[in-house]
This record gives sequence, C-alpha cells and structure tokens, in this order.
Amino acid sequence: MEEYYGSEEGSIGEMSEKTDPAGLEDIYKAKQFDAVWKNINIFYEVLLDVIDNDSNTNSTTEATGYLLQIDRRFIRYLLITDHILKKAKFASDILQKLTNDLSQGIDLFGTLKDEIGACSSRDLCQKFEDEAEEVGNRLNLSDST
Repeated sequence: MEEYYGSEEGSIGEMSEKTDPAGLEDIYKAKQFDAVWKNINIFYEVLLDVIDNDSNTNSTTEATGYLLQIDRRFIRYLLITDHILKKAKFASDILQKLTNDLSQGIDLFGTLKDEIGACSSRDLCQKFEDEAEEVGNRLNLSDST
C-alpha cells in the first residue's frame, strides 16, 4: 500500500517514477489541463465571484492575480497546448497497443512530428486565433500583444 500512496513523509499526490511506473501522474495532469480548458468560462466566472463576494482578502488577491493573467494570448496558448496534447495522447494510446510493431511506431512518430509542425501553418494559426478571439469576446478579455 505504501508504494502506491507514497510514504508517510510524502503526500498522496506526490509520485515518483518508482511508484508511478505506468505514468499515471502525466495522465492526471493532462486530464486536469483538459478540464481547465473545457471549463474556462466557469473558471473565469468563479474567479470573478471570489473577487466580488469573498471576504477573505488572501483569496481575493489570489483570484485577482489569476484573473489578470488570463488574456487572449493565454487563451491562444491554451488552445495550442490542448491541440498538441490531444495529438500526443492519441499517439500514446496507439503505441501502447500490443499489436504494434517497430515500423508502425516509427511511422506514428513521423506523423506526430508533422502534426506538431503543422501548428505553425497559416491555416491552423488562423483557426487558433479565431477560436481564441471567440472565447476572448465571450469572456470580455482584454487584448494582448
């Protein structure tokens, strides 16, 4: 039990390579990122609510700090990161299948490299820009440089 949950000195959330051989920590981080992106509207509204209604000055200060960091550029970065993580997750799922051979893995890595490289294409950059603009307008975010 101690190996899975960590030692008494560590916390449950702290996993090392020794206690996390399947890479579950990375999966949890990716899921947390995806949850933040899918719920960015709710996250933003909660921050506004904390600022407007919380009597704890520390909470209000932290919420204000987080809110000031969310701008249109931040939204674009979230979109790009989400896109890349989804492609990497798909590749990871395929690579874990026992029926794959080395040539399939090499082909998959080549495809993943091409997909990530395509993130700098004019069309995909415009798609990210348009979607970030839509989310920014919905949240009434300030323009960024």
